[in-house]
Amino acid sequence: MAKPESEGESGSRPSSSSSAPRTLEQYLASHPWFEDATSSRSPLPSLYSDLSRQRRSNPSGYWANIEAWRDILSDVTWYGLLSPSTATATAASTANTALNQDKPRDNVDVPDRTTVKLDESVKVRFTVDGVGRPLGLGSVVQELSKQEFLVPLNQFLQSSTRIQGPDRAGVRGLRAYLPSPATVASGLVVTPLKWALGASGIWTFGGGSNDDDDEYSSESETLFRKLHGNWVVYRHVSKLATAFLEHQYESASLVGLDPMECLMTTGEFGQRLDEAVRAKFGFGVSAVDRSVVLRHLVRDVGVAASRDGIVKLARSVYGGGVGVAGGEGEGGAVVEPINDQDKALVTVQSTHRQMQRQLESLDAQIETYTIRIKKYLASPNGKNQALATLRTRKNLEQLRDKRADSVCTLEATLIKIQQASSDVDMVRSYQLSTQVLRGILNNPDLHLENVDRTVQRLNDAIDLQTDVHDAITGVHAPSDLEIDDAEIQKELAALVDQHADQKEHGHLPALPEPHPVQQGPVEDQSQEQERNQVSQQQDLERRLARLKLVHTTPTTPLENADGHNVDAAQSQSQSQSQSQSSPKPVAEQS
Repeated sequence: MAKPESEGESGSRPSSSSSAPRTLEQYLASHPWFEDATSSRSPLPSLYSDLSRQRRSNPSGYWANIEAWRDILSDVTWYGLLSPSTATATAASTANTALNQDKPRDNVDVPDRTTVKLDESVKVRFTVDGVGRPLGLGSVVQELSKQEFLVPLNQFLQSSTRIQGPDRAGVRGLRAYLPSPATVASGLVVTPLKWALGASGIWTFGGGSNDDDDEYSSESETLFRKLHGNWVVYRHVSKLATAFLEHQYESASLVGLDPMECLMTTGEFGQRLDEAVRAKFGFGVSAVDRSVVLRHLVRDVGVAASRDGIVKLARSVYGGGVGVAGGEGEGGAVVEPINDQDKALVTVQSTHRQMQRQLESLDAQIETYTIRIKKYLASPNGKNQALATLRTRKNLEQLRDKRADSVCTLEATLIKIQQASSDVDMVRSYQLSTQVLRGILNNPDLHLENVDRTVQRLNDAIDLQTDVHDAITGVHAPSDLEIDDAEIQKELAALVDQHADQKEHGHLPALPEPHPVQQGPVEDQSQEQERNQVSQQQDLERRLARLKLVHTTPTTPLENADGHNVDAAQSQSQSQSQSQSSPKPVAEQS
């Protein structure tokens, strides 16, 4: 399936129509190649020359000019400057703006953004002072049509063969830019010989010194007259189609669009396309644009079907992004044919929309009659007119109520249809899930006997690993290596008594060396040393108190400062209170 080109593949163009040129003259005036046509560095003389001569003598210059004209024709077509309705649209727009600027310009023809009209008037409009008219447009159209960059409008709309577009129609390599041996021989031998024979009068080519130019000119003119008409720019069709698909599928779920959203009339398709293009590019589409885009989606992209004024889209577009899905047989989106059920559903939807518009019209009429009634009642002799208007409004209100009931019935019917479609999708999902699950369970590895055997082997391996681990970690070590808990308790009690005796007899550990102090008066240094000693002694007492608490066990009694036994809870409470309260200085304790 063909992939619609992205926006950036056709060059940089403004996304809004406000900054685009409105006439061909404005475009040429803003193009850098047309700024100084008389300059020696201007490419216009080569661009406007007869390109058939360059193809023989200068292939690289020939293809460079072809690509330059391709970009120019692409731009003027995208801006709508050479469409068949451009002149009408410009004149109507100017007249509408001059007569009434407040009214919307709905009656103005929209220029084609996908179709370009090539005839003799194009040469006249491209005429540049000092350069003349372009003489090589016939060669340009011929080459671009071979690449399928340009496609005749009738062929695009009527052909049933898929059009691949310029990216797949064939790519020129370096060989196209190099002269062939025949071209070299023609330039070095044939052309000088013809010139010499013509100068000597031995051989003439149709009469006159300019016969050679007339020959080439008639060849180019004949080619252009043969190819004149309306041409579709494939690149622009692809861009508009991509914008429509992105707008249509941006809110779709993983399952895809709802079946009711996939069905629409051709008129509704045109409205959706216009909304998508206006949202992305800032301009509307013409009737020709709608036709070629729909044909492109049906035949080239394969995501839509069209028959009897009904358009049906594929429920999902996948395979790498919007517009990339392949057609049927390529693993991409598949569009089911339009059947009688689709036609009936479109009829119900159309009837529902039509009745909604009738309701809106009836509401507007009722509002108008209400205003008239108030106006008649305000006048002295308007009572009879107000009464007649009131009767008319009453009839309209009754009709509106009936139409409202019908609309409600149709809405309920559409909801039921939508629910039934969802139920169908759900049942299909159940069936697909069942097939997938049965396919997985049919795997020989999942047979019940194989599963039991595998689980038993796993349990045996786990038991073996446990035995190996126990043997390595020494769970079954000799009993003489075990530690006696009673001995540990006895050693802990001896340590506690030793610490208590040291505190009672004042045998404290040696104090650490004091931190060095800065040099100063002798009195300040002595005071600082005393404060440090007091602070360190207090810190040691607190640490001893915490140490007694740590080594205390519930079965070992402790003695307080008076020599009485206290239990572990009281000892813990006293140690906590001692640690929380700041101790008194050493002088006061002594």
